[in-house]
Amino acid sequence: MPTCQSELRQQFKRARYIANVWRNAHLRVPMDLEPTNCGWVEQASMYEFKWFEGPQVPLTVNDVIQQNENEESGAQDDESDIEYASEEDEHEQSDCEC
Repeated sequence: MPTCQSELRQQFKRARYIANVWRNAHLRVPMDLEPTNCGWVEQASMYEFKWFEGPQVPLTVNDVIQQNENEESGAQDDESDIEYASEEDEHEQSDCEC
């Protein structure tokens, strides 16, 4: 089962944060970003991964069944309907200050 979009978004935030640390490693203070805005949560004075936002699983089985039926009835192989976000769009939507 593929990872959900909210989980991937958190992984991208962490990757961007770590890349920013390495990009500025030559500086005396390489980071002025808050990890809590880039895919981590602080628990007991330590940082843990923020895995995803929103509910982890659907509330009921009917939610999954109805969603699958809608996807099957409206499925199209035409890629012209797919919207791809540019890097600028993702950066604007992100809480990460990276």
